[in-house]
Amino acid sequence: MAQEPDRIAEIFNGRTVFITGGSGFLGQVLIEKFLRSTNVKRLYLLLRTKKNKTPQERWNAIVENMLFDPLKKQNPTALKKCHIIPGDICEDNFGISPENRLLLQNEVNFIYHSAASIRFDQSLKTAVRVNTKSIKTLLQFARECKQLLLLVHVSTSYVFHEEEVLLLGDYPNTYTYSKALAEKLVVEQMDDLPVIIVRPSIVCPTWQQPICGWINNLQNPMGLFVAAGKGILRSAYINVDCKADFVPVDCVISAIMASTWNYLNHSKQDRFINMTGPSGYIFTWNDIFETCKRINQTEVPFNWVIWYPETFTLKSKIIYKIHLYLFQMLPALFIDGILAILFQKPFFYQIQKRLHKGIEVFEKFGTKTWNFSNSTVGKIREKMNIKEMETYKMDGEGFHLRNYLKNCILSIRRNNLNEHDDTLPTAKRHLMVMWIIDFIVFKILLVSVFVFYCYKWIFSPIFEG
Repeated sequence: MAQEPDRIAEIFNGRTVFITGGSGFLGQVLIEKFLRSTNVKRLYLLLRTKKNKTPQERWNAIVENMLFDPLKKQNPTALKKCHIIPGDICEDNFGISPENRLLLQNEVNFIYHSAASIRFDQSLKTAVRVNTKSIKTLLQFARECKQLLLLVHVSTSYVFHEEEVLLLGDYPNTYTYSKALAEKLVVEQMDDLPVIIVRPSIVCPTWQQPICGWINNLQNPMGLFVAAGKGILRSAYINVDCKADFVPVDCVISAIMASTWNYLNHSKQDRFINMTGPSGYIFTWNDIFETCKRINQTEVPFNWVIWYPETFTLKSKIIYKIHLYLFQMLPALFIDGILAILFQKPFFYQIQKRLHKGIEVFEKFGTKTWNFSNSTVGKIREKMNIKEMETYKMDGEGFHLRNYLKNCILSIRRNNLNEHDDTLPTAKRHLMVMWIIDFIVFKILLVSVFVFYCYKWIFSPIFEG
């Protein structure tokens, strides 16, 4: 394997790449992969000012993340290849200065467009402005790049470009609808513009590269699993038999780079690449919830859980609503009442409202099985040698759900929640206390109350009669 060439890395040797969305989850992993696995000449990264931080200040904070630690050890000077281009995809011409625009037009060989607003609950106007309108600007910019070899547009599997009529009601949310509109714009120019579309399904933390279980935010389903592990989320409305179509982000990045190589060296016809859960590794959302629950209960608890983690996955929306109000909303109001008496700011009810909103947004994905074809990825993989298949892993061979989720939870503790490993013994002791309280309150007290009222209302009149 060591003697085999990495032909995918070779196409980037000495070439220049322009990346939008470099501060996002997928964008950061893409940047790291380029710097670690290729000899790319330069990466131009479009970043905007945000929360009073300049683009350069934001980039300096990004590279301090643990994601880049292996790269810094392997090649400390690699980050010098990154050059920040101040701009914003929502502005005309991306807000890029004339000098920088000319620089990019003369140098860029590859464009990777991963910038997007991934909020599922935003207004249609905002979603279209960020995810659709920006594509028009990007396509025009791509035509101006004199050295362009390929534009890669990162979309989502939950769009269907072949539909002639796009109706909002046919899509899970405004995000997927706006991405579908964006795809149509790209497809219209495919005949005379070198462009491919990569469509990942639900993108989850890293599996293997460069570290296990890394994610930079909790806005995807992992946020719900963390809330469940903290004892805050007690019920979830999902179809327990519904397939969970998720894909680790490092597999998506590998597919993006391998698809680039395939387009340049093998097939100009493979323009749409679905990157979803690999065949042969089918899990349900219930599998994931239950596995996360067992890990939190037995191996990796979070610090200071507010209740023993026990989330009920419910297929009935009516029963879910009952659970929601009995075991989440009412206890939250009770805790907030105590906080108000103690002159503290109430916040538990607002947390529960946000969690409920998250479950509603997740509903279309957790109550329906989506069927996608990964045939193009399969064809590309057949052209790769052993070294390339290892470096750019796109299949699920060797994937173990429990190990993967355990690594995710450990990484989230360390990186997202700042809960260090030396706090695990304390977390386990606290969890035992929560188990005792949960057992006394729910397993004994509530059952006793139920039996008492059954006797009082049902059996007592019979005996008295």
